[in-house]
Parts: sequence; C-alpha cells; structure tokens
Amino acid sequence: MVRRILVFAAFSFGLFASVEANAQSFTAGTVVAQVGVQTGGNYGLHYYTSATFGKSFAIDLGLPTIFDDGTVGLGFYYANKSFNQTKQYAFNNSYYFDRTWDYDVYGARFTYHYDFFGVKAMDTYVGLMASYNHVEFSYKDTYYDANPDAPGNPYPLHFNNTVRSSAFAGIRYEFIEHVAAFAEVGLGNYNLFGGVCYRY
Repeated sequence: MVRRILVFAAFSFGLFASVEANAQSFTAGTVVAQVGVQTGGNYGLHYYTSATFGKSFAIDLGLPTIFDDGTVGLGFYYANKSFNQTKQYAFNNSYYFDRTWDYDVYGARFTYHYDFFGVKAMDTYVGLMASYNHVEFSYKDTYYDANPDAPGNPYPLHFNNTVRSSAFAGIRYEFIEHVAAFAEVGLGNYNLFGGVCYRY
C-alpha cells in the first residue's frame, strides 16, 4: 500500500513538473476588468439590522516589473454598499427609527500574480488595497421628528469618511477565451468578492 502511494505521488509530481512554467494568464500589459458582488467587511459600524451585498468593480493592469517569476499589478476598485438599522421604541410601539448608511468606496489595489498550479487558464494572486470610504447617512425617526425638543434627541448624527486598508487573495479561471470567473477572500472592505471578469 505504501509503495502504491509513493508511486502515485511520484507520478503526480512528474505531471505537475511537466506543466509549462509561468503559464499564468496575467502578464505585463494584461488588463483585467472584473465586476461582481461582495459580502462582509469592516466599515467601522458596530450595530445594524441588515446590509446589502456590495456591488463592486475592479480593474487591474499588469506592470512590466517581474518579481520571482510573478507579475506585479496596479489597479482601481469601486464598490457601493448600504447598511440599515430599524428599531421600534419600547415606550410606544407607534414610534420607530430607520437609519441608513450608504458607502461609496474608492480604492487603489496592488496585486502580485504568481503561477502556483501551472494551469494556463488560471490566475492566482494576492494583494493589498488602500481605500477611501465615503459615507452618506440618512434617517427617519418618527418620535424625534414629531418632538424635536424632547430630552435626549441625538440628532443630527455625524459619521466621518474613513481611509481603510484591505488584504486579499484571489483566483481567476477563464472558462472561455478572455472571459473568466473569479473569487477573492479578504480582510478589510470585504470578506468575499466574486463574479466575472474580462481579460484584454
């Protein structure tokens, strides 16, 4: 049994080693535009009732810089995501508030693409992003709207725009020429980001 496993491992390694080196689809001069949805992420909010899927767009350009057989990329990122909090006042069920935080996120991405698996149609990468998160806050509060001079009125509430950083790792696979599916996992503005992309 052990002998069979060793033979299989040696055979598998031979197949892997025989794949053309540096088969990655992302090289210097490559442009990839990707669009999709994202979920999760840290926006600095500590409480909310619900959140929408983020609608996201990113574009990456392969630079002529080669580092350890990998390609460095520079890109732009945009996303829109909303959070909502709705709550009824305990002292009177006819009063409630509804608050919404709507974010536009603008980011600069730096990626490093390296051929980990030797599959020509596959692009694997890691990256870092710095983003500017612009927030628009809106609300409806039936109690304080009707009683603006009531004690404890918290309005107006202010939420600052922020600068944040994210780290991510991703994979793209071309199922037809130039068109690929992609998925990214991250820490920062999103935990998961997936969709389709086009390679120029």
